[in-house]
Amino acid sequence: MDIIPDRNHPYRQELYQILEEREWLDKNIDEIMSKYAARWIGIKNKAVVAVADDPDALKQELATQGINCRMLFFVPTSVHKQI
Repeated sequence: MDIIPDRNHPYRQELYQILEEREWLDKNIDEIMSKYAARWIGIKNKAVVAVADDPDALKQELATQGINCRMLFFVPTSVHKQI
């Protein structure tokens, strides 16, 4: 008996959203690095919604704004790209 996953389950939908955010981040990493290098950012709906110098401050900023954000990311100063 094969088990077919429910693609519409809220948990799966949340995972798909996180993957979309990650793809957006990958596509826009150069611009994001130019603005936020060496800082922490919160990403929601394919946009940077909060910025801070450390993860605790970022979580506090998100809480202050009332934003539920699952994508927290430390922006590197450089990225190694394949040739």
